[in-house]
Amino acid sequence: IVAKIILRDVTRGRIIFSNPSFVYQQEYEVPQGSDFESVETEAIAKIAERFARSLVITILEGF
Repeated sequence: IVAKIILRDVTRGRIIFSNPSFVYQQEYEVPQGSDFESVETEAIAKIAERFARSLVITILEGF
């Protein structure tokens, strides 16, 4: 996943955190006997949660 991240203080109009190309990579194994389509929703939910955690950690480490 590659995302452009901007965390902005809208009351002061300044950028608090910015990363024009935040990258998150994670492999996801499809269990034997399953095809990707059958586990796609679960895989997307897991990767989204891990992406969010990684982003929050990155932002907090910047302060």
